[in-house]
Amino acid sequence: MIHASIVRFAIVGMGTAIIYIALFTGLAGIDTPTALANIAAFSIAIAFQYLGHSIWTFQNRFMSASSVYRFAMTIILGLGVSTLIVSVVGPSLNLSHFSSALIVQVVLPVINYILFRFWVFVSTSHRAAGDQ
Repeated sequence: MIHASIVRFAIVGMGTAIIYIALFTGLAGIDTPTALANIAAFSIAIAFQYLGHSIWTFQNRFMSASSVYRFAMTIILGLGVSTLIVSVVGPSLNLSHFSSALIVQVVLPVINYILFRFWVFVSTSHRAAGDQ
């Protein structure tokens, strides 16, 4: 049976993607500079993702500066992994941009789920045993 947090993780992830796409295309559609549209859409989508995963997916009601920090580090790690895949791994394997992007869409959710579940959104009572 699929763990309930995996289903919630997927739903929040889809919501994050929908928010990003809707905001980015909407802002770009009203002639907002592309970089600004991307930054605004990404920022709002990531805020939704943090709140959705913290409150609903992993039911961690204890939002703290340390969990925000760990979330940010996970997002930065994801950016690094995706950049490595699309700019080094894909080209070295002669993959198309589309194929490289598909690999990112498989690898990142796995990394994110593991890090979110066991590092980012672990309650302080569970972390007291050894994470700090």
